[in-house]
Amino acid sequence: MACVCLKNAIDKYWRKTASNSIKEEERVLLKNEFLQYLNEPELKIARQMSVILGKLARFELPLQWPDLIPKLLQILNETNSSQHLVSSRCLMALHAIIKSLASKRLFNDRKVFEELSINIIEMLIRLGFSYVQECISSSITHIAESNGHTDASFKALLNEHSFYMDQAILSLKILHKLVLHGFRDNVIIQYNN
Repeated sequence: MACVCLKNAIDKYWRKTASNSIKEEERVLLKNEFLQYLNEPELKIARQMSVILGKLARFELPLQWPDLIPKLLQILNETNSSQHLVSSRCLMALHAIIKSLASKRLFNDRKVFEELSINIIEMLIRLGFSYVQECISSSITHIAESNGHTDASFKALLNEHSFYMDQAILSLKILHKLVLHGFRDNVIIQYNN
């Protein structure tokens, strides 16, 4: 319930020109504390928090919160295979942010999104392929060692595959938004020359 209230409050009170707007020190506090909750175990709450991050990014990027995307990318690069939850929530937040930024239409906002797209697309391609690679390599390992495995180990393998494929799909969704909205014809022509 708190996430829904915060999401609605951001819509109404985040703009500095709004009556009863959120104070600057509260904004800073919210932004500083928000990324610490990327390990939320409840999926519904994590989705709401991702939407909130997307709304905040729409208002704050790039000038008031320039380190948001680099922090998320750093977390994605540093998480290892035992930190599935943090990796999943971070990618979910990045998807919500990219989705929110892709819908902005002002020229300066489009320019910022194009620069962001150019800067992060290669990393997201590598990330998506690494999830598919992990899924394939764990399958090969399981087939090679399949003697004596129980149903429980097979279920664990399916859960692991499901995680990697979900992450790969989410990476592809982000890439779709980046390519569709972040690259104009002139940018593509620029790279072809």
